Amino acid sequence: MANASGGFHKVGFVKKDLYNQVGKQRKEVYSDSCRAVKYLRDLSTKDPLMFVTHSIDLERRLERLFWCDGESRKNYDIFGDVVAFDATYRKNKYNCPFVVFSGVNHHNQTIVFATGIVTRETEETYVWLLEQFLTAMN
Repeated sequence: MANASGGFHKVGFVKKDLYNQVGKQRKEVYSDSCRAVKYLRDLSTKDPLMFVTHSIDLERRLERLFWCDGESRKNYDIFGDVVAFDATYRKNKYNCPFVVFSGVNHHNQTIVFATGIVTRETEETYVWLLEQFLTAMN
């Protein structure tokens, strides 16, 4: 950016400002993920059939989050003959795939069985999601 502008003196901020902004955004992401997990945990105190689990990486950042409520688990018991697994790519604020496990009810309407958010698209991540789904539904 400095080269395109003709030098650092024409950019309007210094390198330190950039590092500060990146650090601030990382803290916001950490705060948002903590709030999301807390919110889901709070919901699970009101819904005893709710299933919530997550994992963090070595830097204590949210890596994977999976949840389903009691109603979704009941729907899976009734309509879980066929399950669709879909990930919407990079459509949210954090550019993380949002994963939906869904099916169809007796009125041919789409119903959601469970959802998840992941930070990395690896085989290990998707195996983890499928394992959580099986754990939640059994």
